[in-house]
Amino acid sequence: MPAWFRHVPVLDNTASYFLHGRFDPLDLLSIVLGAVAAFVLLLATRRFDPSSGGAANGV
Repeated sequence: MPAWFRHVPVLDNTASYFLHGRFDPLDLLSIVLGAVAAFVLLLATRRFDPSSGGAANGV
């Protein structure tokens, strides 16, 4: 891992994944759940403008 990543505390636990290349099925499940949660949050926080055919404001 590059030296400039050493000060990032979140990355302390990721070194073993990159060094050993092992992913548990629960790791993959958590990635999928995180992506789904981010997508749902994105949809929930968008504001829709009915006059523009359902497009988001400003888009």
